[in-house]
Amino acid sequence: MASEPWLAITTSVLAGVASIFLGLRFIGKWWLQRRVWWDDGLIVASWALFIGCLALIIRLTVSVNGDNSTESWIEASASSLMGPIRTTLAVVSIAWAKSAFVLS
Repeated sequence: MASEPWLAITTSVLAGVASIFLGLRFIGKWWLQRRVWWDDGLIVASWALFIGCLALIIRLTVSVNGDNSTESWIEASASSLMGPIRTTLAVVSIAWAKSAFVLS
């Protein structure tokens, strides 16, 4: 469960590192005057899914560690769906990133 704050902190740090490397990749392509290919689009889509996964982790961390006394049953059921959605986003993000590097 994403109730531990260390999970959100660690994922945020990894998202920052991934963002830096993604930026360096595009700066390098611009500096060397190389074209952006379809694998770059796949890497950007993978990064976007990773950021979506991070947003869900932070949302789960805040909702579990916050005051839930006023949480309605709709919010509780939506919160219980975030775990599987987060897992799906993470797995698809990893698969897309690996596919981009293998196929390029």
